[in-house]
Amino acid sequence: MINVTPDITKALQQTGLKVYDEGFLTKDTKMPCISIMEYENANIGNGKTIAYSEIVYHIKVWSTKQSELVYYSA
Repeated sequence: MINVTPDITKALQQTGLKVYDEGFLTKDTKMPCISIMEYENANIGNGKTIAYSEIVYHIKVWSTKQSELVYYSA
């Protein structure tokens, strides 16, 4: 298993929005923002010099305005 969360978080921060781990969102979290949660990180194969993982993330855009949801989701 590998940890690519820092790389994904850094890429999502380029939107200009705050990026939060979904487990730490509260009703007081300022919007618009993005939440990220690692859903699965499974080792699916090993070779002599390389390993393969299947990594799945749930990434959500949060806002109170539909226009922001459409803009940042794209």
